[in-house]
Amino acid sequence: MKASIIIPTKNGVKYLAEVLSAIVNQEADFDYEIVIVDSGSCDKTLEIIKKFQVKLLQIPPQDFNHGVTRNYAISKSNGEYLVMLTQDATPASPRWLASFIEPMERDSQLAGLFGKQIPRPDCNPIDKRDLENHFKNNFGEKLFIQEIGTGQDAVQKHEADKHRLNFFSNTNSCIRRSVWQKIPFQKLDMAEDQRWAHDVLFAGYKKGYAPQAAVWHSHNYTPRQYLKRFVDEYRSHKILQNYVGVKSWLKVLPSSLRLCYADCRYINLQAYSSLKKLRWFWFAMQLDFARILGEYLGGHYEKMPVWFYQRISMQKRIIAGKKI
Repeated sequence: MKASIIIPTKNGVKYLAEVLSAIVNQEADFDYEIVIVDSGSCDKTLEIIKKFQVKLLQIPPQDFNHGVTRNYAISKSNGEYLVMLTQDATPASPRWLASFIEPMERDSQLAGLFGKQIPRPDCNPIDKRDLENHFKNNFGEKLFIQEIGTGQDAVQKHEADKHRLNFFSNTNSCIRRSVWQKIPFQKLDMAEDQRWAHDVLFAGYKKGYAPQAAVWHSHNYTPRQYLKRFVDEYRSHKILQNYVGVKSWLKVLPSSLRLCYADCRYINLQAYSSLKKLRWFWFAMQLDFARILGEYLGGHYEKMPVWFYQRISMQKRIIAGKKI
């Protein structure tokens, strides 16, 4: 088996049929399988899965962990290459899968690739801009390979560009089974993919970006949901990189106002009606405050009572089956 596509699911009814249809219609001259691990869906997710030829694994909701659950699904798969996908990331091309496998076949030192994420048509303008700029400005529009070598030089190279070097996303990625067997995902609430990228680089492997292996993927969270998401994201940055962006609560309001000013200027330049601009101005104000507050809270998570963190963490609420 050349490739196994690993998809964790929980209440994924919105996009899952679209995602699976795109996978089974890939143009590939090799065998591949779909392995789904579901952690307690209570909508029609399981009904959708039964319509496709997939290997279904089921675990209790409380057992879900981004690293451990993916390791479990991988252990039940057969592919030489392991393609990580989420339930809301739709392959954008019939060549999506081949665009991962072909570069991996050419370079045995390439441990993994992550693919491009294209904002969905209904994505809000701020996230659309940020997502497009993230991939284009950091990684370009062609196959982009990164390595740091070994020894003291590796530490220096990594420190000089650690945010870009550490980036990897299991929303849409491909890893080599033989490397995973040596370096599996760690047990982390979030950012198991970025920790893995860090570890494989320091083990002497390469990792890279395959823009042709693109998926449609974006979120339309409410500002309150974004706050929970940012708390988790910046908690992970603190754990993995000791990164604290907002060091004092006194900087939350001025930092969010500066960000909002820039975002509102951007919105004002778009070809929107006056009413639509007002709508996005209001959204930007809420989003940017949520972003900076979430950055502050996530960077100081260890000072929170456990009950409070569990209440404002999106990941903890999803695992507990609570509304996000």
